[in-house]
Amino acid sequence: MKLTKSSLMTINWDEKDYKIRKPKVLESMEFSKQWNKTKKDDSYALMLLTIDYLDKLGLPKAVTEEMEIEHVTAISNLLNGVSTEGK
Repeated sequence: MKLTKSSLMTINWDEKDYKIRKPKVLESMEFSKQWNKTKKDDSYALMLLTIDYLDKLGLPKAVTEEMEIEHVTAISNLLNGVSTEGK
């Protein structure tokens, strides 16, 4: 079996393309660990955590901070392989 790295994904925001990569396993595990440590009713802290995570993957903080929550959620779902088709 031959495994290859995933190609970069392109996010188009405000007529500009940004290349982001899928997280490595340890990055995903660390993000999940930090997410679980954060109080679930602290949406501000959870969003800051997500913005930092996306920044590490190639989407600049300044760009993510300009997006709506639905945009950030869609990107997170894409990275996690969550299908939103038909919803």
